[in-house]
Amino acid sequence: MSPSIASATDRARITWRSVFRLALMVLTLLFLIVPHLFYRAIGRPSPMVMAFLNAVGWIAGLRITTTGTRLRRDVLFVSNHVSWLDILALGGAARSAFVSKAEVGTTPLVGWLADQNHTIYVQREAKREIHNQTNDLRNALARGRPVTLFPEGTTGPGDGLLPFRPSLLQAVIPTPPRLQVQPVFLDYGVDAPDIAWLDPESGLDNFKRLLARKRPITLTIHYLDPLPNDAEADRKLLAEAARAAIAGAITLAAPLIAGLRGELTDERLAIPGTVPTRATLTADAPAPDYEEDTVVCPVRLEPGGVDTHGSPVVASPVLAHPLTSDGPANLHGWANADAVALIAPGFGA
Repeated sequence: MSPSIASATDRARITWRSVFRLALMVLTLLFLIVPHLFYRAIGRPSPMVMAFLNAVGWIAGLRITTTGTRLRRDVLFVSNHVSWLDILALGGAARSAFVSKAEVGTTPLVGWLADQNHTIYVQREAKREIHNQTNDLRNALARGRPVTLFPEGTTGPGDGLLPFRPSLLQAVIPTPPRLQVQPVFLDYGVDAPDIAWLDPESGLDNFKRLLARKRPITLTIHYLDPLPNDAEADRKLLAEAARAAIAGAITLAAPLIAGLRGELTDERLAIPGTVPTRATLTADAPAPDYEEDTVVCPVRLEPGGVDTHGSPVVASPVLAHPLTSDGPANLHGWANADAVALIAPGFGA
């Protein structure tokens, strides 16, 4: 049983840490609401929404890094969904609006906050409203601002994917001019099962539990390659292509996550995420003389290789980076190393 599910039976306790964080969130809202309302009164986009989402995410413990190239306009982000923290992360980092279930709009305070970020509400059971809801989403996309859709339709475990619902993508078929669909993998690393909001845990209990955490919450937002045009001809093809792209990113992250959980104990771990597109992982690369608690990820480069940004690879010395109890570091930019050494006390074989 995952920590999220197990905690639902022991209802989340209110701690001084969660009270302090909640107080900071309220103060942040009070501080930003006046300038936000001023921007709205003069008909200007309010930067206070992004500032609020970033600040509240940081107060909640989010520490965000990103990989890949984020499209800034005319984009529909299609992402896995793990927690309410996803909204703070993508809303703040990607300046994205969201497609959400209609119940969110009727929730006191939460609904008002969602409205300030131009949330598009969907009533999945109201078939008579499908046409209007489709128009709402297409109109939002036509304005150029990024919009995020969670095609799983609910929160998942974070280290895997639920089935994607093609019906949620019907609004972008046919794809509006200039619109691109970009898959996004929200990677909470080793902490994903604990972060995930799963049944039977209530939203309030999940909120209290995460605010009571002692350690920061490390999140890597992976902006994956936009989907090709031929995948956007049909909602089922679009759902399958987006799911396959995110599943592939999860597969790349799996060896590192498994190792940090103690599921892999070999002192040499092959982590695909550290490899350039033309590099070769080897099990016989010479290992540097590190201490016993060092995990070495050997990478042997092929001549003429390119790194993850498309730049020519120049072989460089071994890179070493300490892993703290806060979780894994972002390794995806370290592709031009002969080996990567992860200094993790007590982790090696």
